[in-house]
Amino acid sequence: MSSDRSLSSYELDEKLENSKNIFNNVNNEHDNGSGAVNYTSIIKSKRVFEHSTYETTKLENIKRIKKADSLTNADFKNLVLRQLAVIKVNVKKLDDRVKNLSFSNSVILTSSVEDSNLNNVMGEFPMNTEEALMKVELLLIDKTYKLNLTAALTKLGGSKTNEATKFILRKLFTDKLAMTYSWCGGKGKRVMSSLAVSRVIIDSVFKIVKTTTETEIIGSIKNWLRHAKTRNENCEKRCADSTEQISLPINE
Repeated sequence: MSSDRSLSSYELDEKLENSKNIFNNVNNEHDNGSGAVNYTSIIKSKRVFEHSTYETTKLENIKRIKKADSLTNADFKNLVLRQLAVIKVNVKKLDDRVKNLSFSNSVILTSSVEDSNLNNVMGEFPMNTEEALMKVELLLIDKTYKLNLTAALTKLGGSKTNEATKFILRKLFTDKLAMTYSWCGGKGKRVMSSLAVSRVIIDSVFKIVKTTTETEIIGSIKNWLRHAKTRNENCEKRCADSTEQISLPINE
């Protein structure tokens, strides 16, 4: 049997037994007074014993290495599983954080937009004349201005589509100007849908009410424009009544 070949436990036991028998035979010969010791047998027994010991040690080392490898793999698997668990927890936390972001934190238009710039943009409104509206239309060609205006309008808020749309339109237009427009330009009125500012209104409402649709937003715009004339007439009437009361002579 080659020394490179690993021995089984049974083979090792057999080798050890053979070497013991050889040593016993030698000792018996010596004890019986033969007077001459068979050194050849002793040397042979020694070699067999050393070889057997080597194979035993080799087999034990192989078993030990395999056991160490097994433990190492188990430890590595446990480490990977622990890290995966940590990653899953972190992902869950991030997901919950994104879902629970408030409206003000979820609307990130650009990091360069400052509150002072937003306030300056809103200084143009509400628009009361066609000339003021055309000026804003020209300003909206500038992407930065459009971005700032959208950010400012988004801050007006609103929990529902109709409410958010009304807040924005009331901020942008006076009823006097709005009564000259309809969404499609019916009944001799000007067309609102073709204006750049109408796109800003829609985009702003989308950022406020994330579950809304463009159809809902347009419907709210149409409805608000439809009642602009009535609101304007009521406003003029209230102003007239107020002026009349102020101009009444004081009774002495």
